[in-house]
Amino acid sequence: MTRKTTKDLGNVFDDFVETLADIAKNGEEEVTKDGDVVRIKPKAATLGVIRQFLKDQNITASPEHKGIKKLLDVPFSIEDDYQEPDSSSSSRIQ
Repeated sequence: MTRKTTKDLGNVFDDFVETLADIAKNGEEEVTKDGDVVRIKPKAATLGVIRQFLKDQNITASPEHKGIKKLLDVPFSIEDDYQEPDSSSSSRIQ
């Protein structure tokens, strides 16, 4: 077994960054039942890996970033969407 150098590990890091960036931009590759390779939206677990990698690298976004602004502008309110369960419902777990 050969000892890896900092340069070797730097190349692995660069490849990892390129792979994560490709997945974030173009989706994940998946093989269909027919053996075709297709791109699908990244799974939640993959997005979690990307998020954690960015966090580990101390990469943050300012609230002024256009992508963050889009997220902040989403009209969502828990109060509007939450409904109390109907106490007379037969599907309620007792």
